[in-house]
Amino acid sequence: MNRTLHTGIATTGHTFRSRIARIVTAFYLLTLSAAALAHVVTIPIHISTPSSVTGGNNFTTSVGIGSATSENGTVLVSTTRPDILASPTGSWPYTLTVPANTTSGAFSVSASSVSSSQNATMVTCATNEDISNPNNWRATCSVTVNP
Repeated sequence: MNRTLHTGIATTGHTFRSRIARIVTAFYLLTLSAAALAHVVTIPIHISTPSSVTGGNNFTTSVGIGSATSENGTVLVSTTRPDILASPTGSWPYTLTVPANTTSGAFSVSASSVSSSQNATMVTCATNEDISNPNNWRATCSVTVNP
């Protein structure tokens, strides 16, 4: 049995089914790709650090989010004192991954040696916001770096 596609080309039933299968497969793969690219905006609601640390040491910063999702989420974290606090990448803002099915993520911050006590603020916001704008800060906490 021959079928004529709208292109006017005669094809056999097997070829026709084969083309339909390829089209359906391509559509399915595009749908999966689009789903994989979907970005879940994670809103940070809490950030915590020790209240004080000794310069030259590392400390843990934790960020909490409102509810767990089935996919990894990300939040931006920064500091008002990049001169004395360093992120794991060495630059701010730092993108923290909150693992799927959890409500928090943590990372290590390095505090520089200081000659006198220095105050710093850690801040966080959603990744689709400008963290340099204090109006976008969703959570903040203070840390003092001591000599």
